[in-house]
Amino acid sequence: IDINTDGCSLDKSSTIQIWPIQCRLVNMRNIKPIVVGIYKGAHKPNDPVAFFEKLIADVTALISKGGVYFRVSLLPIKLRSFITDAPARAFI
Repeated sequence: IDINTDGCSLDKSSTIQIWPIQCRLVNMRNIKPIVVGIYKGAHKPNDPVAFFEKLIADVTALISKGGVYFRVSLLPIKLRSFITDAPARAFI
């Protein structure tokens, strides 16, 4: 899987920011990224550890169980990359 996050304002005059966490299944064709988490607030999240805590717990659990069942097959899960722009990378 690839993970992505990037903050953005809802519109030009808004002080509200959203920070979605998206996941992309790399080896499955025609599957679009899935939003697996989101933060909304007046500024970026204060604590990156708290921001990613649930995601890290969920991915760790999937990896420790050997993957996820899809139809009749167990598909192994590996974290391939974490994709961000420079400001988001500085945050994490």
